[in-house]
Formats: sequence, structure tokens, C-alpha cells
Amino acid sequence: MNYRIYIYVICIFISAFAISGANFESLFRKNKVIEARTFLMLCSLALGYLVGSLVIEFIS
Repeated sequence: MNYRIYIYVICIFISAFAISGANFESLFRKNKVIEARTFLMLCSLALGYLVGSLVIEFIS
């Protein structure tokens, strides 16, 4: 059961690293830094959860 938490955390960090390479500046208005960072954080959490669920399904 505890291995799931580790898998989710690792996948969230990997997805945050992967998303940081994308250029999202054109999606947001100028001087809206907090909104852009919040969007990237939520995207990395969602992607990390989905990838983590996929990995856990493969393990099970």
C-alpha cells in the first residue's frame, strides 16, 4: 500500500520536470505569473496522478 504513495510522488516530480520544458507563455496574458504557475502545478499533478495510476495498474 505504501508503494503507491512513492510511485505517485515520483511520477508527479517527473511530470513537473517534463512540463517545465514546454513553452506556455503564449497561453497567458502578460504579468499573470501566479496564474501560469498554478496552471502548470495543476497540470503536473494531474499528469503525475494519471501516469502513477498507469504504473500501479501495470504492477498489479
